Amino acid sequence: MVELVDTIFANFNDVLSLKKEIYGVDKLDQESHTVTHPDGSCSITIGHNITISFD
Repeated sequence: MVELVDTIFANFNDVLSLKKEIYGVDKLDQESHTVTHPDGSCSITIGHNITISFD
């Protein structure tokens, strides 16, 4: 499973590079990214889980 997740993240770097180019930013300060099929039938979200906590 670890290998699969590493491969997915590595391959998704091409998508993130394209997104950076399209939106004209040097860095995307997001914890997750969602890509949706043009017809809206499905989407994939990739990122890191963030736990918000309060004192």
